[in-house]
Amino acid sequence: MFGKVVGLLRQRHVYSGTLWSYGVYHNQPEVIREYLPHTSFADQCGLYIKSDLLALEPVSRHVYQHKEYWPLVSPRVHQARSYAANPQRGRPGAIQPVPHLPCVPSGA
Repeated sequence: MFGKVVGLLRQRHVYSGTLWSYGVYHNQPEVIREYLPHTSFADQCGLYIKSDLLALEPVSRHVYQHKEYWPLVSPRVHQARSYAANPQRGRPGAIQPVPHLPCVPSGA
């Protein structure tokens, strides 16, 4: 009877965690394989495990994602010049460097 009910729900694409948990009681491996990945037990097994009743892969569970960040910084179109070779330095309106001042506490 249990197998018929589960089969009918599979045909209708309906999942009930409570009903599928009875697969453990009735010792039906197919139902247990469908039930275990949705339990908190699967979360305690780590990122990867492969057994007869439970197979966990981090990519399919969206726990691990490989992201590619190449190039991390876009390449420059022109080669950057050093600050000393900047011809704008010293001209009126040009941005001047801020001198580095030592940090002294205000109460000292």
